[in-house]
Amino acid sequence: MASAVQAFLNLPKTQLLFCFLFMLTSAIGGNLVFHLHKRRTGKKSSLVENPFAHMANFNAKEWLWMALVVVLSILFGVLAVHAPSR
Repeated sequence: MASAVQAFLNLPKTQLLFCFLFMLTSAIGGNLVFHLHKRRTGKKSSLVENPFAHMANFNAKEWLWMALVVVLSILFGVLAVHAPSR
């Protein structure tokens, strides 16, 4: 386990930055879109919900935000893999 962490920390700074941006965008972006959807529809949040049921009620603006989150996540993931080495 320690060697995996050490290998991750030995990556070039640009790769670490894009990995961090990928994880941040993936984790927070989708949750933010669902939070805004639930606030718009007036529904309460629950930790054990099926997210696909809510996606059926997305409006165009929420679909655009979700598409932006997906595109940015993919972009940051590709940049993390293809970032220049030292």
